[in-house]
Amino acid sequence: MEKEFKKEIEALEKSTYILALSLVLASLIIAASVFYTGGIISANIQKLNFSVAQVNVPTNNQTSEHLQFDQCLDNGTKSQIVQRDMNYGTQLGVSGTPTFFINGKEIVGAQPYDTFKQEIEAALAEGTSNNISITDSPSKGLDTATVVIVEFSDFQCPYCGSAATGAVAQIMKDYVDTGKVKLVFKNFPLSFHQYAEKAAEAAECARDQGKFWEMHDKLFSNQNALTVNDLKGYAGKLGLN
Repeated sequence: MEKEFKKEIEALEKSTYILALSLVLASLIIAASVFYTGGIISANIQKLNFSVAQVNVPTNNQTSEHLQFDQCLDNGTKSQIVQRDMNYGTQLGVSGTPTFFINGKEIVGAQPYDTFKQEIEAALAEGTSNNISITDSPSKGLDTATVVIVEFSDFQCPYCGSAATGAVAQIMKDYVDTGKVKLVFKNFPLSFHQYAEKAAEAAECARDQGKFWEMHDKLFSNQNALTVNDLKGYAGKLGLN
């Protein structure tokens, strides 16, 4: 009886030893598995972070795509030019946009093409001359043109947009392109148009790179999207530096 009891004790101790050993081995296997899996996860996380960094952090080439334009716009480099135009317009009695001077004769508002045509033909027949300063302002047409039209405009003004795509576009075709008229643009952003002044600066920044009229057309075609980010986007589309 005693021998059988000892055998049972020895068997129990052996089973306990095997169980303990099994638990140790299982723990080691689990630890190794966690370590291995964790390493893979960690590596993948690092790869993911690297990929995100690649996407979110622009390269030098990306940031300098149109850096010259961006700096011009962000620094307000052209604000003095815009203010100069506004001051001059105020001196001439301009209070709303668009306002035109055809060899000095004022026409206010987005008038129909025939109104402009009548005044242009009269100026051509009478041989009147321009008395409005056009110094350092973007223009289209020959310097020798008999008639000079000076336009004070606002890129956010809907009437200015209508004039640009309507009567002014027709004047360009019939008179400017034929050498009879020179068209001069001056900025007059109205105070209640939130984005007009910065849009005017954007056009002047584009003028530094010889693309005033391209920006002019782009702004009038997108009058509902004139935030600074929009303006920089147009610069990219126009290929500005």
